[in-house]
Amino acid sequence: MTSKEIREEFLRFFESKGHLKLASASLIPDDPTVLLTIAGMVPFKKYFLGETPPARRITTVQKCIRTPDIERVGYTRRHLTFFEMLGNFSFGDYFKREAITWSWEFLTERLKLQKEKLWITVYKNDEESRDIWEREIGIPAERIVPMGEDDNFWTMGPVGPCGPCSEVIFDLGPEFGCGKPDCKVGCDCDRYLEVWNLVFTEFDRDKDGHLTPLPRKNIDTGMGLERAAFVIQGVNSVFETDLFRPIMDYIGEITERQYSESRDITYNFNVIADHARAITFLIGDGVIPGNEGRGYVLRRIIRRAVRYGVKLGLNSPFLHKIVPLVVFIMKDAYPELERESEFITGITKREEENFLSTLERGLDRVEDIIKQEGYISGEEAFRLYDTYGFPLELTLEIAREKNIGVDIKGFKEIMEESRERTRAGRKKVFLTTLKEDLTSNFIGYDTLEGEGEVLYLTRNNNPVEELGKGERGELVTDVTPFYPESGGQLSDRGIIFSNGTKISVLDVQKKGNAIYHTVEVMEGKVSIGDKVYLKVDGSRRKALARAHTATHILHSVLREKLGDIVKQAGSLVDTDHLRFDFVCFDDIDPTTRDSIEQEINKHIREDLSVKIESLPLETAIKEGAIALFGEKYGDMVRVVGIDSLSKELCGGTHLRGTGEVGAFVIREIYSVGTGVKRVEALVGEKAIEFVQNERALIEEISDILKSNPQEIIPSIKKREEELESLRKDSQKIQQILAKLLAERIIDNRITLDGIDIVGFLLEDFSIDFLRLIGDRIKEYLPSSIIFLGSKNKDGLRFVIMASKSAVEKGIKAGELMREISKLFSGSGGGREELAQGGGKLIVPFEDGISKLKELVEKKLKN
Repeated sequence: MTSKEIREEFLRFFESKGHLKLASASLIPDDPTVLLTIAGMVPFKKYFLGETPPARRITTVQKCIRTPDIERVGYTRRHLTFFEMLGNFSFGDYFKREAITWSWEFLTERLKLQKEKLWITVYKNDEESRDIWEREIGIPAERIVPMGEDDNFWTMGPVGPCGPCSEVIFDLGPEFGCGKPDCKVGCDCDRYLEVWNLVFTEFDRDKDGHLTPLPRKNIDTGMGLERAAFVIQGVNSVFETDLFRPIMDYIGEITERQYSESRDITYNFNVIADHARAITFLIGDGVIPGNEGRGYVLRRIIRRAVRYGVKLGLNSPFLHKIVPLVVFIMKDAYPELERESEFITGITKREEENFLSTLERGLDRVEDIIKQEGYISGEEAFRLYDTYGFPLELTLEIAREKNIGVDIKGFKEIMEESRERTRAGRKKVFLTTLKEDLTSNFIGYDTLEGEGEVLYLTRNNNPVEELGKGERGELVTDVTPFYPESGGQLSDRGIIFSNGTKISVLDVQKKGNAIYHTVEVMEGKVSIGDKVYLKVDGSRRKALARAHTATHILHSVLREKLGDIVKQAGSLVDTDHLRFDFVCFDDIDPTTRDSIEQEINKHIREDLSVKIESLPLETAIKEGAIALFGEKYGDMVRVVGIDSLSKELCGGTHLRGTGEVGAFVIREIYSVGTGVKRVEALVGEKAIEFVQNERALIEEISDILKSNPQEIIPSIKKREEELESLRKDSQKIQQILAKLLAERIIDNRITLDGIDIVGFLLEDFSIDFLRLIGDRIKEYLPSSIIFLGSKNKDGLRFVIMASKSAVEKGIKAGELMREISKLFSGSGGGREELAQGGGKLIVPFEDGISKLKELVEKKLKN
């Protein structure tokens, strides 16, 4: 039975018992008290607490994440981080008798589990459940095991609904056990596998611990799909079920290792496969790697998986390549994964790249600490976290492997000190750079210059009375024409001057009710109370306005061409350059792109009037003005309208007519996440420059191809055909040359115990060509060890090939390569029959051949 069949059979079975089938809830629970969905009942907690459910009987297959046992994942045959929980629930409907009877029916009649291998646990005081199992189901008394409160009594918390539970245990057999004489149900080894847990919520516990029967009793059951598949499919662990096997095969392929090669290798495979599933589902449900909460859980899982990949020799990003495989395996049950696949892959790859960039240095630092101290102090643990991105849990895991201690308390103290400094820093910046009684009057919609009085100055975030020549700081005036960065539009720049003083305005930000100018004093000095003249760079303002008005035209045309599903998700308005993010789930092909571009340029040529007015928010919305999702607006809003084309709530600066945009060119449209596209475009002078540069590029290509621009594509295709013909000729020549070289090289062979050893150094040949020569030699010498090298200006590259008969005698290419590469201060590795490496020709190549002979002789003697 496949996992898919088990999943479907479970749901069918309980639907036949009158249950409403519901889809899995998100891993992000709708419950602020829970970080992640850890069990099938989490989405139904509100129903257990009294809210009316959609039906009194419900069944689900719920995706779950648990991390408390993450260190055990991979070591045991049963623990997982991500798993699917098959569950049936009753809210004041049926109770123990039905829950027990149906669980037994499903396990023995639908899944066909052997009755004699099933054991039952019950809460020691729950005589009702014991009687049902023994008298009605027929379980022998000796296979019903009473357990204490820690094991078989479920609570939602210190107070509230609670009740006993009963577990169905499958005996995997003594070969799965610990071998101890007292091994029995309840032992922590793998022999007795909990398959299904039936929770009978029948009491309400008060603050004094008293239990009062609930007026409405509930049922909450959970069976791990992976564990059910483990038992039914007759494999050795959850990691060998059909849910994992394709992932394991792929890990074996990219690492060139065998899953069962050793216990350590198996463990590494298990961790990577489990974590890849968890990562895929977490990101698929909207969790993004971060330093807190769910994001931290995800980051920890990704970085842990990356580290175990490095242990297998995977030193470049690999996890993201497993994501599509997880999606493929799970997409039928969770179709949302396929829709989010690209996004999940991208997020995973970026996180891998970030961590790999510091992992090696972090591990080196750990080794240094061990050599110098033999103990990881709180300060060093924090440095590993802060500098190298090591979550504390990762440091603890490495420390356990190295058998050294970690000062956890010291780490937490330093972490808290760091957070306090950050909080204090934020508070200081607020108090020193944001003076709450300051107000600036913005006059920049009507003019680009004006007079003002200096109200406030800062240097290095501290208030000062004046700024001198060469000093930078912030300056606030009572009146300013400078537009502060807002709504995606970058700020104005310009100059401020007075008698003998010239100040460059580098950036402008609004803080509270004041507009802060980031400035550098070029000449003279400026003091609080000075009267100054402020002048905006008009050409920059115009270029920003061109881009902003063009952004509104773009938004309108996108909605016209792609539908109202288009919603702005972010923007950047720069000088004659814009970036616009929008919600769109369809691909935008070149034809659609060109159509969008043409429509925008048509509206530019029409020179539509741009009208700006202030309206009550309610009126503006009624008139069709578009408000940005998530933005907060006051009672009165600024509305920018472009004829009948567009109407948006906007505080930015704009043109008087669309004709002033000049020209609009889409440079690129691409995805920035699942369901979000980004347009990069140029307007005005930059659009013209872009077209001119493209034309110059086409002319340059034409010159290289010696054709006119209209014939570039046919010319390139012709060149490709010629190149393909040359490649084929080259391959034929390589085959002939490889054969000739092989015939020459085998004359220098030596023979040991029926195995021919061949070594030869060539010059300026690729590693692929060395392998080709080796293949030809193997045709002449079917029982051989071949060592071929090629030197060039960059160093030395080499291959070792071992015939099947040599491998059978214990002579493996990968092992030989690891030894011989050291001789040339290099590195290398590979499989039993083929390995490759590189280094420097610091000793004669003949020394390598001699070393090879020595290693082979030693192997043959052993």
